Amino acid sequence: MSNVYRRLGASVDANVKLMITLCQSVICRGKCQSITLCLLRSRVCRFPFFLVPLLLLSLLLSILLGPKLQFLCPFCNLLPESTAHLFLHCPLMLELWTDLLSSDPVVEWFSNWPVKSGNDLMARVWRYLPYAAAWVTWKHRNKKVFNNVVPEVRKIKLEIKALSWYWCGIWGGRNGYRFRDLVVNWEGVLAGTSIVANDDFQIFFRIFNNTNIRTLAFIKGLSQICVNLLCQKSNIDLILRDDEQSISPKVLEDNPYQIKTLDWFSKKDANNNDNGDPHAAFNALDSVLKDTLERLKTIRESILLTGNGLWHYGSKAYFARHDVLTRKLCVEGKIEEALLLRDKMMQNCIVLDVVTHNYLVNGLCKMGLLEKANRLVEEMSEVGPSPNCVTYNTLIDGYCRFDNIDKALYTFSLMSKNGTGPNTVTCNILTNALCRKGLLEHARKLLTEILREHEEASPNMVTSTILMDSYFKKGEIDRALKLWNEMFCKGTQVDTVAYNVLIHGLCLSQNMDLAYKCLGEMLKRGFSPDVYTYNTLISGLLKNGNLDEACSIHSAMSRMGVPPDKITYKLVIQGLAIGGDVNKANEFLLNMEEDLAVTDPLIWNVVIHGYGKFGHLDRAYLTRDQMVIAGVTPNTFTYNALIHSQAKGGNILDAHSLKQEMLLNRILPDVVSYNLLIGAACNFGQVSLALQLHDEMLRRGYQPDVITYTELIRGHCVKGKVEEAIEILSKIQRSGIVVDHVPYQIIIKKFCNMRQAEKAFDLYQEMVEKGLKCRSSTYYALIVELGRKGFIREAIQVYHEMDMLGLMKYS
Repeated sequence: MSNVYRRLGASVDANVKLMITLCQSVICRGKCQSITLCLLRSRVCRFPFFLVPLLLLSLLLSILLGPKLQFLCPFCNLLPESTAHLFLHCPLMLELWTDLLSSDPVVEWFSNWPVKSGNDLMARVWRYLPYAAAWVTWKHRNKKVFNNVVPEVRKIKLEIKALSWYWCGIWGGRNGYRFRDLVVNWEGVLAGTSIVANDDFQIFFRIFNNTNIRTLAFIKGLSQICVNLLCQKSNIDLILRDDEQSISPKVLEDNPYQIKTLDWFSKKDANNNDNGDPHAAFNALDSVLKDTLERLKTIRESILLTGNGLWHYGSKAYFARHDVLTRKLCVEGKIEEALLLRDKMMQNCIVLDVVTHNYLVNGLCKMGLLEKANRLVEEMSEVGPSPNCVTYNTLIDGYCRFDNIDKALYTFSLMSKNGTGPNTVTCNILTNALCRKGLLEHARKLLTEILREHEEASPNMVTSTILMDSYFKKGEIDRALKLWNEMFCKGTQVDTVAYNVLIHGLCLSQNMDLAYKCLGEMLKRGFSPDVYTYNTLISGLLKNGNLDEACSIHSAMSRMGVPPDKITYKLVIQGLAIGGDVNKANEFLLNMEEDLAVTDPLIWNVVIHGYGKFGHLDRAYLTRDQMVIAGVTPNTFTYNALIHSQAKGGNILDAHSLKQEMLLNRILPDVVSYNLLIGAACNFGQVSLALQLHDEMLRRGYQPDVITYTELIRGHCVKGKVEEAIEILSKIQRSGIVVDHVPYQIIIKKFCNMRQAEKAFDLYQEMVEKGLKCRSSTYYALIVELGRKGFIREAIQVYHEMDMLGLMKYS
């Protein structure tokens, strides 16, 4: 701001310097003296009070240069209001600056301001222009905000010119000019070629300026006449010289008005001296203008037919960047604003290009607004630009991402109808979507049809990789390997991702030897395995129980230049903890804590659960304490693992104390927590405590599941209350909860122990009717009890059903 004041102070007179000094004292130096008091103390008798807006503008600029405004621009209502946007980048301001500066870019103009060579009027106007523009813009901005007055570029531009002219009043040379010179001949003023014109020329120029003519022929026909008239010269030799070459017939044919003008000058009285009456000249020009009225009317109507809402010609510099602005809004996720900008462009007969429309379609698809995206594509087909293959691919991919395969296939069918053929990307999108849905054969048939009808849509490595991965997931290893061999026979270029898919499929089928062979082939071909490759191998080895080999690969990763990531550590720790080597899992956890910040409580919970599972309660609590020291907050799963450990060890009171600790730490127990506590209480015959916990669950808004009721059934059976257990079973069935074989198994065994074979067999038949089967021990217990009671036929029936289920053990 201080630099602006210094530059302005170096170019204006003493009164303006006084005003700048006052602005600096009030704004830049933070003084709070009254402006009126400063003016009185200055004793300036004839102070130019029209410069008060300049002072207010300075105050405004100091505010605007502070924190950015947090509201949308009131002019365009698209982007946040800031100093740069409000005064430079707003569409309305771009149009205004383009009209004011003609062909000069606004940024280049500001960088060169206030240096400008030309006459005195141009220098004064050039010097005041940015201040006048900022002041008037801010005034209209406030009118829009507080009074909802819609700004008009025409009015703003006229006010800027008027304010610049008003401020030029302190310059005595302004008396040699007229305000109309500034308004009518604005471009000439800025170019430094402004003139003092008489009233007749002002009238002529105003008529000429309002015709919206862009015909160069007419302008050429009058340009030299105007020069001579304005210079008060009537020498016809300046326009038409007999000694020079004649006008070509083509020019005369294209511009008959030039002929009339030249004929009029050639017939002019030769005795007319240089001081001839200019009114006669303008009367002749009026006759020329009358002859062109019909032609001007036709031109004007043709211009209006292109759209009554066309923006000014000078705003084309902004329209050249509207595509970039729309794309930027789409990238930033401001799709609604981008659509509003597109609608405004359409209202002004400006159509965005197809690339920008693709940005819009992609943004709508990412937001899940698929119907809006589809309507936009339909509008493109109707009013332009025509959608291309990328447009359809984007919409198809959007439908596939949201599992609307039918709509995606319908959109695909529209491509050919609209004359747009699919490409390789189209094949990959549809193939991947169909394979994810398990429609592998449909994907293969569709791919075959596309390749038969569209040669340009040739499958590539991505297409083959998608199909190969689907074959592996369906267990069709032979077809997957056949497709892999076909890729090499066709010369398809493969990469690390393709090898990863192959190795992952072999690990899924537990064919580790072939997976290692593919890894060696991958290295021979010069492809470096990435972290995903090693994680796939480690996962396959852990599933096969090869813990030591998995740990060896983990150790070799760093030597191969591929450091393990969190997924690698998680796989190894989980595998070791489940496999029983919890101490080694804990070692990996501590190493991971050194290499990577372990912020995920899941990995800590795995080790805690492993210690609790194998009865190492002290180490489980120690790991919990290390977890807290590492800055990781225990969650519900952490406490569930500890509760399970305490319940398994028979420490019911300690398990309940953990629940109270959860509540103190504002960690709410879940259904699993209550199931663990209810199960522990039922195992020790404390059915009343289990029922209290059940009621507490309901009070806290938790819905008991089948495990909850199964534990209650177990508790009642332990206490010998079989009727209550059967009532709970009936309650489960009435509630609509899916029941498994465990409740039936518990009650059947209890009936067998109570020597009630009939009730046990009836409950068994009910279970069989529901399509459930229990463990072989339940079948053996039922057969023995039925045989003891003499129900041989029923015992044989259970035996045959047990044999059909493959539960018989032959020695």
